[in-house]
Amino acid sequence: MATWLTRTPSSTGNRRTFTFSTWIKRGDMNDNRCLFSQCAPSTFNNGTHFRMRFGTTGNIQIAAYGDGWLTTNRVFRDPAAFYHIVLAVDTTNSTADQRARLYINGVEETSFATRNNPSLNFDTGVNVSGSPFLIGADDSSSGAPSARIMSNLAHTYLIDGLAIPASSFGETDSTSGIWKPLLSPSLTYGTNGFKMEYAPASPLNDTSGQTNNFTLGGGTLTSPKDNPQNNYCKMNPLDSRYSAPVLTNCNTTITTSAATWSTATQWLESGLWYWEVNPTGTLGGGECLGILDLVTTGASRNMYNGSGHLGAVVRSGGNVYINSSDTGNISPSGDLWASGDTIGIYMDLNALKIYFAKNGTILNSGTGKTLTTTENSATFAYTPVWGSTNTSASTANFNFGEGYLGTTALTGTTFTDSNSEGKFKYSPNNSGGSSFDGSAKNFLAICTSNMATDS
Repeated sequence: MATWLTRTPSSTGNRRTFTFSTWIKRGDMNDNRCLFSQCAPSTFNNGTHFRMRFGTTGNIQIAAYGDGWLTTNRVFRDPAAFYHIVLAVDTTNSTADQRARLYINGVEETSFATRNNPSLNFDTGVNVSGSPFLIGADDSSSGAPSARIMSNLAHTYLIDGLAIPASSFGETDSTSGIWKPLLSPSLTYGTNGFKMEYAPASPLNDTSGQTNNFTLGGGTLTSPKDNPQNNYCKMNPLDSRYSAPVLTNCNTTITTSAATWSTATQWLESGLWYWEVNPTGTLGGGECLGILDLVTTGASRNMYNGSGHLGAVVRSGGNVYINSSDTGNISPSGDLWASGDTIGIYMDLNALKIYFAKNGTILNSGTGKTLTTTENSATFAYTPVWGSTNTSASTANFNFGEGYLGTTALTGTTFTDSNSEGKFKYSPNNSGGSSFDGSAKNFLAICTSNMATDS
């Protein structure tokens, strides 16, 4: 989410008892990014300004402004995972430590750097008539929201009038042992309660039956396929070298005006995988994309010809480097891509082959480049990578199957993989053609549903 949502209640609900629940996969890792807040501009920075946010270092902070309630010791900075966060507030509870309770992935948090319990029967700024409720941002004295969270949110709830535990919204999967959302929980929402599922057709609508719908605060709201039930690959904001690039659009867009390189969040040991990259901007010939076997350790390392690298990257001029060695140009025209082209990457880790495509055409006459590893295959893994050796301004938009290139949703004819996962501009299996060393191959979107069955 690169924007925020807002709703101003027309009536006051329960200011002392409520529950907020959401799933979030963090985008940027900056401090003081707000999950939700509520206050009127005239009451900003006083006791009725309530907010919940990621604070310094990635901890979670909950406060009625000027009165910090909870600050966790733990930090939450994993860009590859969805966190389930539940805050249950009941200031009428006679037990002080039960007036504000925080749950992470189904487990109540008990270790806090700061714990200042609200006073008995304290009236918070939540559920106040005429006071804007913001999802994904904090308010300000000017009324212009700040601290936008720029992350993937899913299954966001407010329960007005009840303080309920995380088990009301999620459960442990009996097979994997992983905490997962309840998709149709039985809940009583109260006056200002809501359920936000962010469905593509109506992402601003409350689906609780209360019709407490939101409006778009600004920017562009996207509805990607990434969710706690099926976690898609992203680029990794914690792993970039040289001059750090700017990652936006929930870590699917990389922008840089200096030499840099970045890896992704998912690592793959086997299987057949496909993704798309749309480079734009002033391309200077040094942009490169593909796969790599290591994180970007060492600022002086070069991703396409540095010693010790195992992987395959293609430079924008068309030359493919395997394990740092130039294996020649795969583009018949001599230039692999121009700004606005879509480059497809087909990675076959079973046969140890990689193929590249330009705007849907498999290059090098369908002859794959051979990957050669020197490590134990049981522990060896690759991850997608993007880099640049230029100082010109360039951008790379990644589509790992979520159906967007940047903030632009794919329209017209689109394609899924053979498991009906993902949404791509071009076909992950080249429409069934024998295009990969004379064989047909089914490449898949990099997401946990596919990884569970095809890794």
